[in-house]
Amino acid sequence: RTKYLLFISLPVALMLWLVPQELLYACYGKRWMKAAPMLQVLAAAGALEALRVGVEPVLLGCGRSRAIFLLNLLQLALLATGATVAALVLKSTVGVAWALVASIGIPCAIGLSLAMRQVGVRPVELLRALRPVGVGLLVMGSVVALVQLVRPGLRMGLGELLRVRGAWLIGASCLGALGYLLSVARLDPSMIRDLLRLSGLAGPETS
Repeated sequence: RTKYLLFISLPVALMLWLVPQELLYACYGKRWMKAAPMLQVLAAAGALEALRVGVEPVLLGCGRSRAIFLLNLLQLALLATGATVAALVLKSTVGVAWALVASIGIPCAIGLSLAMRQVGVRPVELLRALRPVGVGLLVMGSVVALVQLVRPGLRMGLGELLRVRGAWLIGASCLGALGYLLSVARLDPSMIRDLLRLSGLAGPETS
């Protein structure tokens, strides 16, 4: 389950991290472009949240409901402390977003360690299972970064420039998504088959 959650959520988080200004301009207009740094941080928070959601059912199935309660309590304490310091002392909205990342990431790391210990999974086995997604993300990020580098430099107003960059972004996203899917399908064909069955696009396997 965790692998499938990461398969879907991590590419979205990567795009939000790589091209936040273009996405904000295309979706909400020029006034929202200043929120790009916060969008990048929240993308990281979303990726960690997807991992945390996958870890909790494992702990619950192993009878570690008390551990889940304590981890959620730790998350609340970290978020309250970090957000208060960032807002009142540092006066930084991006700092509040980073506090959210820390409040998710630290309990998630502890919960993942506990879950792996309960089911007897070694770190190398986890990395091996997530390798197709990691390679796909590397391919996708490389395609988007390459398109961002080689696109023609144009002298124009900010709005027109961002519209042109948005057009390049659409092309880069399509190419990156294709590279991502092909990479995952090459390294882990069963994941694609399972996702097609879950979405109803493929029939059940016959024995």
